[in-house]
Amino acid sequence: MGKSRTRRGKRLQSLEEFLDNIQASKFSFKNQFSLKERSNKNNNRSKRSMPPYTGTKSYAHLDVKCCNGGAESYFFILGDSLFDAGNNQYSSPYSYIPGYHLPYGKTYFPLHPTGRYSDGRLAPDFIASKLNLPFMPPILKPGANFTHGANFASAGAAATLNVTNALMTWLWSLCLSDDFWETGPTVQGVSSKLDERTWHRSEAKRRLGSAVYLISIGGNDYFRQSSSNSDDTIPEQQEYVDKVIETIFQDVQEIYNGGRKFMFQNVGPLGCVPMSKQMSDMSDEACVGLQITLAILHNNALVKKLRKLTSKNSWPGFVFSVFDYFTAVGDRIKDPTTYGFKFGDVACCGVGSYRGLECGSLTQSYELCFNPSEYVYFDGAHNTEAVYSQLADIMWSGGPEVLHLPLSYLFEHEVKIKAQAKPTVWGPYDYSEL
Repeated sequence: MGKSRTRRGKRLQSLEEFLDNIQASKFSFKNQFSLKERSNKNNNRSKRSMPPYTGTKSYAHLDVKCCNGGAESYFFILGDSLFDAGNNQYSSPYSYIPGYHLPYGKTYFPLHPTGRYSDGRLAPDFIASKLNLPFMPPILKPGANFTHGANFASAGAAATLNVTNALMTWLWSLCLSDDFWETGPTVQGVSSKLDERTWHRSEAKRRLGSAVYLISIGGNDYFRQSSSNSDDTIPEQQEYVDKVIETIFQDVQEIYNGGRKFMFQNVGPLGCVPMSKQMSDMSDEACVGLQITLAILHNNALVKKLRKLTSKNSWPGFVFSVFDYFTAVGDRIKDPTTYGFKFGDVACCGVGSYRGLECGSLTQSYELCFNPSEYVYFDGAHNTEAVYSQLADIMWSGGPEVLHLPLSYLFEHEVKIKAQAKPTVWGPYDYSEL
């Protein structure tokens, strides 16, 4: 990898520097919480070397009895390409989408790539396995069984795209329709089509109310913003972040009217992904500063918004967790060998100094590594199955990167829906109350 890249002043920030800033609490994401649930976590645990990923990891040690072996677990995934299980092939059936062709899926779906932007399974797939459930099917897949949930994520989705919001509204209304549950279990004890329809709606509402909602959104908003508004001041960046957060929680409030249990994955270290480093001609130790800044602003605003909602009890019964994807992936980029990897900032598949572009291209030859499990990134912006397996373990069981509650607790926690959300005034935040 060449060393001739130039540094670009304030737009650069070394990976070492931004991770040190996190540890020094300049990025105060973890410090937003002083909840009792964190008291049983050893936040000072030392890093320990993890063995290389083999693709045959056992979860026999994990306790899934809380979830009745999956029988009463319901799981909905919403977001972008980090969670997309293949929706875009149904929304754009005549387009060439790399995720539906090799080398994507080569580790776990070698005969039929599914649209997942990785060499295999994603974090939500591993979570479903921990629940003894099949992978949650894409919501647009014809004839899919949605008995235990669905995957709404779509590659390219962004909070600020009106078309995305409209699509999500339509899809959510589908979940409350009679047709959505026709692929579910046989209805017993109903005497007419009207009774069956009433049962469907009642059962749908019950399942939506007890389900866990895993959400990852925002990264594409900041990739676009940094590309088109690279000279924005910090106040202008904060204004845009507030707009993204506002839009996200308007949509979350719609879900809250039927559901209560959420895990939010925050925005990752966007400026340190192979695609960003390559496009901005970064040196090995540097990241794109503007994209890092937007990610940090977003992650702080996300936590502050959640804390404000819970402290004022604006949403009764609202239970949440936050997965610190920013730190979890940043640690693996900075120090891959500690976590069982060899390569942190160069992708397994692609073209260029960091293999940051053109993985799966039809028009350009690209490089492909022999063993994806040695890499943190499979392509220029998406992790390998080996990384997603580790991240799913953290999300499920807890750790320093899980703020508030582990995902396993959300699945066993029962909530009763007694009230709707109070009217919320959307707009710039009043940080003085936090």
